[in-house]
Amino acid sequence: MSVVDSTLEALLAELKHHALHSSRFLSTSEGIEASLCTLYYALTLLHSRLTHLLEASYERIADEIVASASKTMMPGEVVAAHIEPPHVQLRDTCESVRTAGLTVYKVRSFLRLWGLVRIYGSARRTYSRPPHDPIIKLLVWTQIGAKATYQILENGAFLASVGLLRSKRWQSREPKWWAWSNRVWMVSLALNLLRLLRVRQLQFNEEFGAQSRGSDEIAKVKSEELKRRWARELFATVGWIAPTLYLSYEDPLDSPVSEAWMGISGIVPGIISLQDVWTRTR
Repeated sequence: MSVVDSTLEALLAELKHHALHSSRFLSTSEGIEASLCTLYYALTLLHSRLTHLLEASYERIADEIVASASKTMMPGEVVAAHIEPPHVQLRDTCESVRTAGLTVYKVRSFLRLWGLVRIYGSARRTYSRPPHDPIIKLLVWTQIGAKATYQILENGAFLASVGLLRSKRWQSREPKWWAWSNRVWMVSLALNLLRLLRVRQLQFNEEFGAQSRGSDEIAKVKSEELKRRWARELFATVGWIAPTLYLSYEDPLDSPVSEAWMGISGIVPGIISLQDVWTRTR
């Protein structure tokens, strides 16, 4: 077998391996959600940058119009005019990216309609194997309650947005429910940060029942693994803060967080989730 043939065979084998891995990855709900999450915030960041370029393009066109008009105006003459933004290709691209982002957002919201079932499963697991530390136990149960409240509010807002809840009462509540669902999610993030701080205070040994079991070497290796998981969860939780704050306002223009920062920050937990699910599906 020639070098070219063996290289081609190795390349095909590698492609087959990655294709099968991708199939396993996308066959899980976690893999789909991680992919959609990363895609949504990447599109959000792209839209913010394209909007910035579009505004700069409009300003340049306006300056050119003013400069051209000033050449034909008499000294002291003032002219007021309203000019519609001209059609440029970048405008179509910007709208397409925005539409793609909104579509992904709706798909994610639809897939989360069954989120209460997962929250119930988490509650059952916590009830069967409660944390040994009483502070963490209180934080976990409070966080489960916050997540359930968030999910109920988001489900109501989504069903109203697609017209399944059609009365004027439901339609008027939709913007408030979107905002309040994210405010409750912000509470959940704060609770998770407190839990992570408590885990650190316990020297990352909460999963041991706050004490080492087995040999010291095994405990040390597991402790190092828990430290890495703790750091990744911390980065993911912090990454959620900016998007949640942005969406906590009925009018995002009132938010202190820009669309660009929302996109940059939201990509962080998306990538972390992608890496975790990709590793688990090997």
